Amino acid sequence: MRFFRRGMRKKEALKKETAPPGSPQAERFLIVAAAATHPGLRRKRNEDAILERAEIGLFAVADGVGGGERGEHASALLVEALGRLPPPAGYDGFAADVRAAIERVNRALRQERAAFFGGRLIASTIAVLLFHDPFFCCLWAGDSRIYRLKGGRLERLTRDHSEVERLLEKGLITLEEVRGHPLAHIITRAVGADEVLRLDAVEGRIEKGDAFLLCSDGLTHVVSEEAIESALRRFGPSEAVRALIDLTLAKGAPDNVSVVAVKLARPCGKEKGAARAAPSP
Repeated sequence: MRFFRRGMRKKEALKKETAPPGSPQAERFLIVAAAATHPGLRRKRNEDAILERAEIGLFAVADGVGGGERGEHASALLVEALGRLPPPAGYDGFAADVRAAIERVNRALRQERAAFFGGRLIASTIAVLLFHDPFFCCLWAGDSRIYRLKGGRLERLTRDHSEVERLLEKGLITLEEVRGHPLAHIITRAVGADEVLRLDAVEGRIEKGDAFLLCSDGLTHVVSEEAIESALRRFGPSEAVRALIDLTLAKGAPDNVSVVAVKLARPCGKEKGAARAAPSP
């Protein structure tokens, strides 16, 4: 298990998943994962926090809102709460436990806001990816994103809870106008922002060779989705994370940036070398 912020660290890990004996999904996937966060080139603090628990199939990116210590505290509370969850007994219970942990942090942040911060906002985005063979689930609030590379093509699984996304959906701005828009950093949902937290969810079935990427907006505001797709296609998780953060830094990195990459390797025991990361599609 790894959850961390500040500076830049990474870890590559393997995880074996098992399905009930005799079931069609009893192939037992290996998960190969890497994660890193960087404060960027213009921020003194890193308000992002990341979680990598490949051993139980749980990953998260949180981007603190409120500025300074408040943002750091909010994102740290989220990954610490998720880091304390026990190994899951089943898919439904796993997703419910993750949701409940996030909701507990929402209540805690609301209480701290009133008691210690004079009502000033203390909140964080959250994007969570969890696996329990043969399914995955994404839960999120805010504009931290989750992508899936399937069959060599990138798809965004999450929808930003942001002002620019709202304007885009209403047809008031074009896709080309999103990046650099004056409202680009205004989000409409966050953990700790409202008394009742609304988390969106997307579920699906795991397939061999799938790759996933979680990231904060520090990546997507400066790096194109074409570059993200290319990195996931060409590299394993560790190299993809390094390449995307290096590209962000090369483009000026005006914000904190966090990236978590996950790939599903060949089913365990099917052939020699199954414990390695799956080849790029």
